[in-house]
Formats: sequence, C-alpha cells, structure tokens
Amino acid sequence: MDCHLPNENMPEHYVWKSIDGMKDLVLFNAGRVPDDIRITEHGRKIVQANCIRCHESTVEMINQERSCTDCHRRIMHKRSGGIETQ
Repeated sequence: MDCHLPNENMPEHYVWKSIDGMKDLVLFNAGRVPDDIRITEHGRKIVQANCIRCHESTVEMINQERSCTDCHRRIMHKRSGGIETQ
C-alpha cells in the first residue's frame, strides 16, 4: 500500500490512507468493487513519486518525467505474480 500513499509528509499520508480506506470499505460493503480497477491521476502522481523515492539511485540518470509504468507496465495488481519489464 505504501506505493499508493504520499510518503513525504506524515499527516498527508494518514489523511490519504483514511480516505482510501473508507472508500474501499464502502465499495466492498456495498458490493460495488469494480472488476477493472483504474488508478486516478492523483494516484498516478503518487505512485510515480514513490517509484523515484524508493529507486532513487537507480533512476538518477534517466528522465524522471517519463512514467515508470511506461516501461514497467506489467507491475500491476492483476499480474503481481510475475513482475516483468519491457
């Protein structure tokens, strides 16, 4: 879950953890969990920032404006068993 939450500011981290948790709770209990879950634009920015934060020494020499998932698109929940790169 850390990949999907802001990690540079602890209060912000816990606010978004609460928002996401409540959303998941409501959707699950209402039986409205979508089959095809899509990340929001806000979520996409958070994931990108966390990729760069965790892999800083690896990505310091590449274009960090390009989305990590452009090349590592198989790193998703549906295919989490085997992580591949392009």
